[in-house]
Amino acid sequence: MLYITQRSSTPLRTRLQTQHLSVSLVPLQQHGTVYWRIGASEMLGKANPDKFLHDELAHAFSVQDSPVWMDSSTTSQCQNLEERVGGPQALANLTGSRAYERFSGPQVSKICCDRREAYNNTERISLVSSFACSLFLGKYAPIDLADAGGTNLLDIRSKKWDPDCLKVTRKRLSAFATDICSTLEFLMLSYGYFRHAHQTCLQSWANLRTLPQ
Repeated sequence: MLYITQRSSTPLRTRLQTQHLSVSLVPLQQHGTVYWRIGASEMLGKANPDKFLHDELAHAFSVQDSPVWMDSSTTSQCQNLEERVGGPQALANLTGSRAYERFSGPQVSKICCDRREAYNNTERISLVSSFACSLFLGKYAPIDLADAGGTNLLDIRSKKWDPDCLKVTRKRLSAFATDICSTLEFLMLSYGYFRHAHQTCLQSWANLRTLPQ
């Protein structure tokens, strides 16, 4: 497992023996948004591994200081979201929770209202968690299903972005990561033990559903 905690004048690639690396740990909060400017996907894909990443992506972001889970400045955006969908309980029924200041939906709505030029120059919005994955992939990563549930934008039943919530937060669906993935499902369907366990769980669930009520 790799922990990167110390700055150095030498690029990581020249200090790291990647053949001995099995796991990279990146601790992140889901409640935070990263705003990629128009053209950032090309910068991300062409980042030179022999140079510092913060230099390579210095001009990749339309918002330099991303809001995180400590943000409590979006009360009016939360109230507007709840009112537009029928109240706190209606929003909770739809997305799993009432509106919270730290959630991504209200954060993006405020960026759109207060920093319209920066918002209009944004081609993709990542959560902090999917942002880190994007750095490793060299392209925009989808958003994990569980993390999407902390945005006030996900229909928890359809597991898709709710169009009404997106309209309220003035979020362009094309700007947000349209793909949502389930990490658990990916593991279960991709790897030996998990794949077998997944099939066993499905069969057990099917058996339970056939029992008399």
